[in-house]
Amino acid sequence: MFRFPWTLTDNPVGWVEITDSCNIECRGCYRRRLEGHKSLAQIEEEIGFMQRFRNVDQINLAGGEPLVHPEIVEIVRLIHARGLKPCIISNGQRLKKPGLLESLKKAGLEHISFHVDSGQIRPGWTGKSEEELNALREVLADRIHRAGGIKCGFNMTVTRSNLDHVPRMVRWALSQRGRVTGLTFIVLRGGVLREGYTYLALGRPVQIPPDALGYLTDEATRGEYVYATDVRDVLRQNFPEYSPAAYLGGSVRSESLKWIVAQTICSGRQMIGSAGPRAIELFQSAYHYLFGRYSLGSRRPLGHTALGMALLDRGMARAFWQWIRRGLIFRPVYGLAMAIVQPPDELPDGTFEMCDGCPDMTYFQGKLVHSCRLDEYRQFGSLLSQVPRQMTSQARD
Repeated sequence: MFRFPWTLTDNPVGWVEITDSCNIECRGCYRRRLEGHKSLAQIEEEIGFMQRFRNVDQINLAGGEPLVHPEIVEIVRLIHARGLKPCIISNGQRLKKPGLLESLKKAGLEHISFHVDSGQIRPGWTGKSEEELNALREVLADRIHRAGGIKCGFNMTVTRSNLDHVPRMVRWALSQRGRVTGLTFIVLRGGVLREGYTYLALGRPVQIPPDALGYLTDEATRGEYVYATDVRDVLRQNFPEYSPAAYLGGSVRSESLKWIVAQTICSGRQMIGSAGPRAIELFQSAYHYLFGRYSLGSRRPLGHTALGMALLDRGMARAFWQWIRRGLIFRPVYGLAMAIVQPPDELPDGTFEMCDGCPDMTYFQGKLVHSCRLDEYRQFGSLLSQVPRQMTSQARD
């Protein structure tokens, strides 16, 4: 696979959390409700920081639930005016508000990615299986399709309990025939407070209440963990045409796969192939050469012209021949991007392995920090570290 060349200061994504308020509860959420909505001035400062010091191509508006922010339309308009791609990460509940989606489209919204899964406490849908939730996904996809001109994707938290539903969600996405452009599967992760350890912030011991950090979990939950490679293997078993082409590694272990990315090529309700590493590398290199920054994807949906890369990329060549052999030449070609994300892993020594080249870095007091551990900074002023209590007592002696 091609390793994405993204870095801390040259990365396609700027992650901007505009509120920590939310209208549902999600399993695995790592954001506590402490501050509410940020001001428009503060949000504009963060977007400007991302553009100047991170060289971003798009801004992912997150939270909390960004659609509950009273100035969400103006925030999207501000991002669009800066020449960046506005993207919203949402649970979709707020789209019921009349006129909101139309206003977001006029403001320049390019992409909305809905988080819908069976681990949510959502009015009318709590306790539903992933397959039953496809009815809700259909409603949301319909709304975006009717609005026109906005890309639509879906996120799902994956555990051992719903791993077998991953292929079913992909089949549902294929049934949309291009209305859904991307799926992201995020495997559940967390951390535990260890007995016999002292926790330090800025070199000083701190007390950590059990509900202080959203990622804190217990041993039973840890038994639900799967790995990004488990999701990849399930997809390979069910879809022979699925072939990952790019990845991000971990910050500690050379063998870690923290992001596994595939750009599948589809026609009708069928997956006919996947772009190969060469195609991904050529796109990243060409985009950076032309525009001076990396990108997650072009503004236009993938179409027939993408098959022209068959001359340069083996994966595209296989997709091209499948398109002909299956008699699909009179049907549209579309892309379904699939990303598998493995959030921070707690290592045996109590440290965390992060994503190398992480796209989800966010702003905190003039610097870039990992969004998944932002609450450590918000509540304790820094990342937490841990040492055996025996060592701390010896240090005091």
